[in-house]
Amino acid sequence: MAQTTDLTKLDPMLYATKTIGELQTECLFRIAIKESNVRYTAKNKTSGAYGAWQFLHKNAKGMNAYQQVELAIDYANYRYGSPCKAWAFWQRNNWW
Repeated sequence: MAQTTDLTKLDPMLYATKTIGELQTECLFRIAIKESNVRYTAKNKTSGAYGAWQFLHKNAKGMNAYQQVELAIDYANYRYGSPCKAWAFWQRNNWW
C-alpha cells in the first residue's frame, strides 16, 4: 500500500513545490520575499493588505501559511497565467 503524505505537515515552500513544481514555486516565493520577506502575518497599515503575498482578500487575515500558498497559486494562475508570469509582472511594476 502506498504511503500518503499530508502536505500540510510540510514546510509551506515544500508544500508549494509538491503542488506546482520547483520553478513556479521559486517565482511565487520571489513575490512573497518582495512583498513581506515571507512573513505570513505581515500587515500593511496603509492598504490593509495581509500575509506573505500581501493579499487584499477580506479573509486573508485568518489564513494559515498553507492557505496563503494556495490563494497565491490560485491568484497567480487566474490573473497572470502562472506564478512565473506573475513574477515577471511584479518585476515590471513592483506590485502584483
